[in-house]
Amino acid sequence: MKNILSSIPVLILTIAFIGCSSVESETKDWEANQKYVKDKERDFPQFREFFAEDVKNANVLWDKALKIQDEDQKIEAMVKANQTLRSLMDLINSFYSVISSVESSIRDIMRKVPDQERTERINRTITDTETMIRQSKSRIIDGRFDSGDGLKKYLQESTKMIRDGNTVLSDFYKAYVRKQEEADTVRKKIK
Repeated sequence: MKNILSSIPVLILTIAFIGCSSVESETKDWEANQKYVKDKERDFPQFREFFAEDVKNANVLWDKALKIQDEDQKIEAMVKANQTLRSLMDLINSFYSVISSVESSIRDIMRKVPDQERTERINRTITDTETMIRQSKSRIIDGRFDSGDGLKKYLQESTKMIRDGNTVLSDFYKAYVRKQEEADTVRKKIK
């Protein structure tokens, strides 16, 4: 009973997701993703073989999907093929998106929070996060990975560590802004 209940949310999400898709929309996504892979290969030539690996795996899934008669099962298989095709691209995009967010948080803190208001922990987090970003970007640019799976794992782990640093910085900045707003409110009441 417990297993059945725990699988209900997954079933609902799957039905909702498939309900939003159609063979036509998945085919359009497939075509767009094929083009997107080629664009990413130009941006990251050091990963060409890993993109090719994903394309090969996705093509196998896509060909199998096209042979399925039941429309819902076909759509589900097409979705999986599209996810496989986009897997490396999505991880790269997530990696750079998180870096952009962190760099924005660091800029905000450095510009708007006076030195004396920044704690030693925050300064250390900024330094550690900047170092992690530099090292991660360097490793990505270098492109020396044994496999596409190794690259994907590295991107996932790096993105998580950088995101964790951003959480600390973002929480600090929000608390600082809240503290300033409270001080402004008190000053207005005094006037």
